[in-house]
Amino acid sequence: ASSPLEQRAQGVAAWTGEEVLIAGGSSTPPCSASADCLRALEPRADGAAYDPGADLWRPMADAPVPFVRGVATWTGSEMLV
Repeated sequence: ASSPLEQRAQGVAAWTGEEVLIAGGSSTPPCSASADCLRALEPRADGAAYDPGADLWRPMADAPVPFVRGVATWTGSEMLV
């Protein structure tokens, strides 16, 4: 199934045992390796969960604040970033 999330980089992901949870990151297009550019990152707060067994995506609640980069873990009931 196609992801409902727009293309992004530097987001976080966690595995629940049934779904992959993906959140945050930046929707700023990357600079090419040969470019001399510096762009402000556009942090994201949205996320989605993917169930590979059913090949289905579902929306998740937005994070309280948009973020770029981080470490995520699954507690058994929620994803902590």
